[in-house]
Amino acid sequence: MLFTELELKEPILRGLKQLGYEQTTPIQEQTIVAFANGKDIVGQSQTGTGKTAAFTLPLLNVLDPELKKIQAIILVPTRELAQQTQEEFFNLGRFARIRALAAYGGKSIRFQKKLIDEGMHVAVCTPGRAMDLIKRKFIDPDVIKYFVLDEVDRMLDMGFVDDVERIWSQCPNIQQTMLFSATITSEVKTIINQHLDKDHTFIQIEPEQIVVDRIDHAFTIAPHITKPDLLINWIESHKDHKIIVFTQTKYATSDIANMLYDKGYSVGQLSGDMEQRERQESLRAYKENKIKIMVATDVASRGLNMKDIDLVINFDVPQDPESYVHRIGRTARAGKEGKAIMFVSEAEMKTVQTIERRNKIKIKQIDAEGNEVERKATSDRGGRGGSRFGRSGGSRFGGGRSSGSSARFPGDRGERGSDRFGGGSRFSSDRGERTSNYNSREERRPFGSERRFSSDSNFRSERRSDDRGGREFGQQSRFSRSEGGERRFSSDRGSRSGSDRGDRFQGGRSDSRPRSGGRFERPSTKEIMKDFIPSSKPERGSYWGRE
Repeated sequence: MLFTELELKEPILRGLKQLGYEQTTPIQEQTIVAFANGKDIVGQSQTGTGKTAAFTLPLLNVLDPELKKIQAIILVPTRELAQQTQEEFFNLGRFARIRALAAYGGKSIRFQKKLIDEGMHVAVCTPGRAMDLIKRKFIDPDVIKYFVLDEVDRMLDMGFVDDVERIWSQCPNIQQTMLFSATITSEVKTIINQHLDKDHTFIQIEPEQIVVDRIDHAFTIAPHITKPDLLINWIESHKDHKIIVFTQTKYATSDIANMLYDKGYSVGQLSGDMEQRERQESLRAYKENKIKIMVATDVASRGLNMKDIDLVINFDVPQDPESYVHRIGRTARAGKEGKAIMFVSEAEMKTVQTIERRNKIKIKQIDAEGNEVERKATSDRGGRGGSRFGRSGGSRFGGGRSSGSSARFPGDRGERGSDRFGGGSRFSSDRGERTSNYNSREERRPFGSERRFSSDSNFRSERRSDDRGGREFGQQSRFSRSEGGERRFSSDRGSRSGSDRGDRFQGGRSDSRPRSGGRFERPSTKEIMKDFIPSSKPERGSYWGRE
């Protein structure tokens, strides 16, 4: 259906025409019609279906631009989704004189109050910030007529159910509610039954419409130790494509981003615990094509408006079928075709079958070169010793079995040894050889697990004072750089004992007493890393571009 066939005001149609939008998507058509008939709406739709415009357009059609107060609240789970929804209001309502505020934690609430006082009509908020604004009476709940919950399943997963209930209860004059969710869980059903009219309109866009029809999705069998090699091969064969790589943990995100940067790629990273400024910087660089590769956790798979992504690589298998749909929904947007590949170990085949069954899809199996192969029958047995992943020893990636060789990235020509991936592996790159020894004992850190020096963004060192493997007082930091350019993570100095005390830091003070009243002052992260990071790399931030 054409937008001109719907009962939309002329300023809205003018904005749509300027943006080049003529045809509605199924969820947009059904939502606009149902809302015009005064119905509460429940929409079950995956990402990439035009859902944001589906609730933005009907709100623009009914809000009063002359009433300079918040008339509608839209609750979203993340800051990024709040920003994108605000941007949608700006783009679609540029001629309708409707102003939207994005309110979330990490920004000055006083500044947000100032914007509200200047005349805002819509508040797009995370639940916690919406509670604060109402509690401080910056927003008058009696004026609110329209209530929207976007990605409600995600909000409930994040523990916002109590905040949502409180906000709802404090807005007595709500006339219509729109609720959107990728999945309708029992918790979502409870919300619907308690707060929406019984004759509400239920709109469902089947997953097949956005997943099967436009995405070529496949998986390849890859033991975890071979995944880095496989990832490099896929990136090399898609050099001119825009790629997003999904991992399960923030530590894997950082590890993979570091590895790709060492290999000469312009890469960004995105995880839930990064500072807001760094997330915005990384997203902006990705949108502006300053970087072609983004490594992200599932926090980026819901609601983020990342356009023109050609390839989605699931480095780790998603934890649930819904996450798989959200991940691959990053590609094949706006009617375009896309490709998704998933790296799967033999022990994770049951998860693949669950993803297929729950989403009513078929994922083809391919080999390392991308050729389709016949899928082998999967045994119902989980392996010996009761291990979830098919091997005794409890290890997630291969149990207690030793691989017998060190893991390597392309270009590594070092001598094979008994090191395991993530422990004493040796990585070689254009910038010299790096030796990683996160622990001095036999314990090795699996790839993607928490490391001794972890970070919220890139490189923030942590001190650990345990008895085993920790750095002793005054011993040189594990981060160092030799004169020949070799990067090391392990200390090359012995522990301090008796009167045999060396400099506290390389080239630093030689006195044996702590400074500043008995406290030992550690150098800042910038001081530690100033020689570690090449000059072509930004000093801070979450993306690393190359000229």
